[in-house]
Amino acid sequence: MSPSLKLFIALIVNSALLIGVLDVIFNVERNGCEMTYMYENPEYIKVPLSSKMVSKFPKYNLYVYGEGFYAESLRSFNLHGIPVLFIPGNSGSHKQVRSLASVAFRKSENLPFLFNYFSVDLNEEFSALNGGTLQDQTEFVGFCVKKILRLYKKARNPPTTVVVIGHSMGGLVARALFTLPDFDSSSIHTIITLATPHQSPVIVLDNYLSRFYEKVNGFWIDNSHTSLANITILSTGGGERDYQVPVWATSLDNIVLNGLGISTTTTSIPNAWVSTDHLCAVWCRQIVLIINRALFDMVDRNTKQITNDVDFRLKVFNTYVHNHPGKIGPMRSWKKTVNVEANAPWILKEDTSLRYSEEKVTKLKYVVIPVVTKDLDQFIAVSNVHSDSWICGCNIPEGKQRCDTCTNLADKGHALPPRNSNKKYVLYEVSELAEYSHIVLFIVPNLPPCLPVLFDGCCLCCYCERQDRNDDAGSVMSLKFSWTNLSTYKFIRKNEAGNITLKLLVPIPDYIHQPDASLHLFLNPDCNYGLKIDWALKETLGQVSGIFFLVLLESRAS
Repeated sequence: MSPSLKLFIALIVNSALLIGVLDVIFNVERNGCEMTYMYENPEYIKVPLSSKMVSKFPKYNLYVYGEGFYAESLRSFNLHGIPVLFIPGNSGSHKQVRSLASVAFRKSENLPFLFNYFSVDLNEEFSALNGGTLQDQTEFVGFCVKKILRLYKKARNPPTTVVVIGHSMGGLVARALFTLPDFDSSSIHTIITLATPHQSPVIVLDNYLSRFYEKVNGFWIDNSHTSLANITILSTGGGERDYQVPVWATSLDNIVLNGLGISTTTTSIPNAWVSTDHLCAVWCRQIVLIINRALFDMVDRNTKQITNDVDFRLKVFNTYVHNHPGKIGPMRSWKKTVNVEANAPWILKEDTSLRYSEEKVTKLKYVVIPVVTKDLDQFIAVSNVHSDSWICGCNIPEGKQRCDTCTNLADKGHALPPRNSNKKYVLYEVSELAEYSHIVLFIVPNLPPCLPVLFDGCCLCCYCERQDRNDDAGSVMSLKFSWTNLSTYKFIRKNEAGNITLKLLVPIPDYIHQPDASLHLFLNPDCNYGLKIDWALKETLGQVSGIFFLVLLESRAS
């Protein structure tokens, strides 16, 4: 091969690699996160530590977060709330706790319990680059967990556990606590990690980091069935915007026992649907709200502490980050059986496809659809009715015109973008509804409803447009992958064109023999649509560049 040809090929390869790198860095969705604001000046009150710990870790400190009068009440350290400990990550500050803590404080107003957010100051060390600091951080945080629990000796409902939230390498430190020889594993049963590289270091610059990962991950793999079986852990990745920690690295697969660990990305989380960069993960309001809502839902109303029921904690996390049904109130208040009001209008519709809307609803109504199993495959209903109970199934007794009670089906719903539109849908195989004679859809007062579409063999969805909320008018695209819980949602406003890019943020595992991706379209039936599939050259080069650097890092690590 001639030198000129070699030079030409090298130029082409390097140019393609450069285009791919630029695509990875710059071709990401805009930052859709909202800011989280404090209503009063944040205060970080230093928790006094023993002289022994101060001498051993002179660079580290422990703080409790407060605002206004609440901050003043904390200075006596006579605490009565639910302890949460925030662990910052690589070069992170203890002050990054303020978004989570401030939202939790405001949410606890008028409630019989509150959350006390603590934060450790780890001297903003570069723990992702210098593995030697991680063991010191772990030992200090382990001591802080014990110290925090001792602050509640006089509490009316003293806690026995601390909720831990770790950002970036702070999430790895949270898991490393259980490797300490004298650590009480029962003192933590709920862990939330934000943009934490669980699988392996993003970049390996020393052997200490590699050995630390091997020790922590090996311990979790070996003890998931025993001492760690009561731990519930949620890991979130930031999606495309986080180019420091890729989504695949935040996965808990093959580390945490299936059924105890949940991995997701912020683009998949219902009512968030945003990609977060690495630092944005700690202040993105959509994510902060969802984390706090999940924690509030986990509180046992008797003990005023996070429940010890591991199944319920897992159910709450799954609901908020995977299968949110569009519920307004807390999950524990869900009604399985709904009473049908005898005086409310009973509107029977026998069409297999319909759209129902009203500009103004002044009283409760029921739209009722007979269940027809012959020649029909699926049933789908889309609604923006502002109610937790909006769809149910029942059997009308012989000789009667209507049901007295019905079984709530709304818990099988899924929320749809845009956020705060209250749109949700249910999708059933018709065979799943065979036990019911009719499906009942609720039309509640004051909000215009929208109801179902039923098709032979496929589904098409509609929804109603609020007269004062034109930004809710549009369509939704959802891209899902069979080998992961991750999905991408794109909301397209009315009369606008949209696109969604098929990017593999998580590689296909070796044990998946038939991987597939599915595209779900939720369309406005009043509009015409065209679907166009193109090969995205820049995005392809970006994926190739990502794989190239991943292989390079793995070869360096080995």
